[in-house]
Amino acid sequence: MEEMKAGAPIYQELASRLAGMIRAGTFSPGDRLPSVRQASREHQVSISTVTEAYRALEDQGVIKARPRSGYYVPPPSFDPEKIPSAARHSTKPVRIEHSAIFESVMDLAENRKVVPFAAAAPDDSIIPSAKLATITHGVMRKFKADALRYTPPMGRRELRIALSRRLLVAGIKATPDDIITTHGATEALLLALRATTKRGDLVAVETPTYFGILHLIRDLGLRALELPVCPGEGMLLPALETALRKHRIAACVVQPNFQNPIGSVMTPDAKRRLAALSEVHGFTIIEDDVYGELSHDGSRPSSIALHGGNVIHCGSISKTVAPGLRVGWI
Repeated sequence: MEEMKAGAPIYQELASRLAGMIRAGTFSPGDRLPSVRQASREHQVSISTVTEAYRALEDQGVIKARPRSGYYVPPPSFDPEKIPSAARHSTKPVRIEHSAIFESVMDLAENRKVVPFAAAAPDDSIIPSAKLATITHGVMRKFKADALRYTPPMGRRELRIALSRRLLVAGIKATPDDIITTHGATEALLLALRATTKRGDLVAVETPTYFGILHLIRDLGLRALELPVCPGEGMLLPALETALRKHRIAACVVQPNFQNPIGSVMTPDAKRRLAALSEVHGFTIIEDDVYGELSHDGSRPSSIALHGGNVIHCGSISKTVAPGLRVGWI
């Protein structure tokens, strides 16, 4: 039987109770709330009271309705005010010292009990294993032994044709002859650095950045110039402009789309500005775009190459299809 607290409608009391359960973790993001009828029985109130309570919670953004499905707890709302500011760093060139962290992180990537955030490896559950097996079977049936022969140094032409078409989505107009397939994106980055730098040269890098990039810079005997990353905008270009007035930079390694580990995406204006800086100051942009296809809304951010500049584009399918295939390109 429904009762009324002094001055508070019953539906508001129920809404407050449910909101408290959500805050306490009884219902987590993605969980479906009990149906209106079920909640009516559980809380011993009328169906209309539950309906009003759910509507009140929906108006507050605490829950969301899905057509013909019910009410769910949404993921935490994005609050731009809570984004941390970019860290301050000096523009003094540094040499990357040897650190056991590189080897430790890669060793942990093979540990099934550890979620390897540093390596940004996709979970086994989202790798399309069955579809890949079907595709492999079809390729072997079509090409037979030819599928297992050595390929030209640039990589199998059929693959480079497919990549040429796929890169159009990112705004890159590259012919199959413009593309070289590699053993993952790391080899692509290595080739790009070898082609644009010599030992002792200065390379601009984001900070923080993927540890593997620092590993390559160290192994090639290069010096690093750290440039802070803003969570909302990516690499801070004013810091790069300041550095360019003091130093000669041979290359700039940047992850413009869903940067690891910050997750930032450079705006088209920022990409255009970076491309212009590369032309004015004569350095090469080495674009590490392995995360470019991971947008939650399905829209693929553009490559810096769309906006001109001296750009070497590096990518792979390690984050979108399967890391073990080790297919990359430059």
